[in-house]
Amino acid sequence: EEFWYPGCMEGVLGVVLNWDHPRESVSVIETAESPKASSVRVVSASGYPRPIPGVPNSRNLNGISFAVANTTGVLAALLVDQPDIQTADAALDLLSEKAPPLD
Repeated sequence: EEFWYPGCMEGVLGVVLNWDHPRESVSVIETAESPKASSVRVVSASGYPRPIPGVPNSRNLNGISFAVANTTGVLAALLVDQPDIQTADAALDLLSEKAPPLD
């Protein structure tokens, strides 16, 4: 049995890679219950970084680490005025309600 750390740990937002997701936003999705995860809700995000002028996405670095970075950026932008958000569940609730595209 394989666990994916740290995303499977209690109090941590799990992130899944979605190549078709717009890079400027994230979505909270429901997953099947699993002993490998502390929550059935995870964040779905693009695995592409910011574009480099003249370099196609397929030639740039990409992957789950960029999906985590994109999630972190969207969440950080939402948390600026939300000091009361203190838990992963509360952050998932916030992302579910208000995750606008970044400009």
